[in-house]
Amino acid sequence: MGASRPSTSSESRRSRSPWGGDWRREPAVQLDLRVKHQISDLGKSVPAMQQHFEEERIRKENQLRRKQEKEEEKRQAEEARAREDEERAIRDAKAQKKERLRREVESRAELKKDLDMQLALQVSEMEDKFVQRLRKAVEELQKLPSGKGKEVKQPSDTDDSDSGSEASVTQELSEKTAGLVISKKRKRGKEKVGRDSPPRESPAKRTPGQRRKQATYAGRVTRAQAKVVKSPGSAKRATPVRTPLSAARRRVMPVTLGLATTDTKDDLARYKYRNLVMMGLKQLDANELQRICRDKGIT
Repeated sequence: MGASRPSTSSESRRSRSPWGGDWRREPAVQLDLRVKHQISDLGKSVPAMQQHFEEERIRKENQLRRKQEKEEEKRQAEEARAREDEERAIRDAKAQKKERLRREVESRAELKKDLDMQLALQVSEMEDKFVQRLRKAVEELQKLPSGKGKEVKQPSDTDDSDSGSEASVTQELSEKTAGLVISKKRKRGKEKVGRDSPPRESPAKRTPGQRRKQATYAGRVTRAQAKVVKSPGSAKRATPVRTPLSAARRRVMPVTLGLATTDTKDDLARYKYRNLVMMGLKQLDANELQRICRDKGIT
């Protein structure tokens, strides 16, 4: 046995363990070989585990990406389908509007055609009625006696059968009846005189004098050719007479109010009477018209 180290004063003052030994001198625990092999195997398997975790992470990321891609494709497909549906709806609306407009145009054309047909029928009926009334008026005029006991001479209507249309018949009848007038006069007998009363004397008829119209300037005038009186040793010429064109061209129509009466029941006679009165009134001046209005009591 070796010699023991001498103790110093400091060691003498240090308390000693009751176990009487130093822990640093305790022997190390010996591990089992099987445990060592397991630890070494675990150390070797760490890279493999890391690689496995990395592969698992990549796989999950790929799955998530594919899922997102599918969702994106689905969303795009839905958007495209919605867009197509909207475009189809717009096209259908346009087609329906176009079809509705076409139907409206066709219905308007049909309505116009029907209206034209109805109008043509009504005009034809009106022409027939007018022709019948005109023929009736002509027949009544033919039956009316003239002032001398003779019937009014009426031209033959053989041309009516040859005409092909009712318009020509109407025109021919109007032309034929243009010269007809009613000239029936009331015959007056001798006035009866009472036994004790003196004969009645009627005042003489007075024809109201007509005023001469003042000559007015009616526009452009023409120079009338006047005869030039020449005498030996004289070079003077007569002054030419200037005549207004309107006065020269105007045709004076006589006012014959007694040819027809307003009591006539015939439409044609009333129409001719109105035309005659209108033509007569157009030829009067303002003073004459005012006088007639005062006589008739028109204010």
